[in-house]
Amino acid sequence: MPLSPSVRFTGFFPRRLMGFNWGIILMLTLNQGLISCAASKADQCRQLILITKQMAEEGAKYRETTSTEEVLKIADAFDATATKIERLNLEDPVLANYQGELVSIYQGNAEATRTMVKALESKDILTAQLAQKQVTTIGQQEQQVITNINVHCQQP
Repeated sequence: MPLSPSVRFTGFFPRRLMGFNWGIILMLTLNQGLISCAASKADQCRQLILITKQMAEEGAKYRETTSTEEVLKIADAFDATATKIERLNLEDPVLANYQGELVSIYQGNAEATRTMVKALESKDILTAQLAQKQVTTIGQQEQQVITNINVHCQQP
């Protein structure tokens, strides 16, 4: 006849861990697990920086391209990056603010890039030049936000 679990494990734990004290240990363990579920500032920084780095690498692949299809791939990558960043659950209020700025920047860059391609295809040089200026301005804004993120993430 098999022993019941309570009989089998009676001597497994020291007496002081049985009963009420065991409940306290279990409660502390569960609380520790809940606390560690929240992403630290460093983790949130890494998430945001990793996504921006991936976008920079994607853009670098096509930096010297003259193909409109490849330029449109960059616009798609900007949109995808904006979506990835938007989906992050950043609890740090400063990072959350930068998150919103980056989403706007990448969406704006996608739109300006598509406008530039359409203008070049229709030989509308003035619109293409304006869109190119917009892409340059947005790129400068992106660099400033990334610099601000790096400064914030280096602070304790």
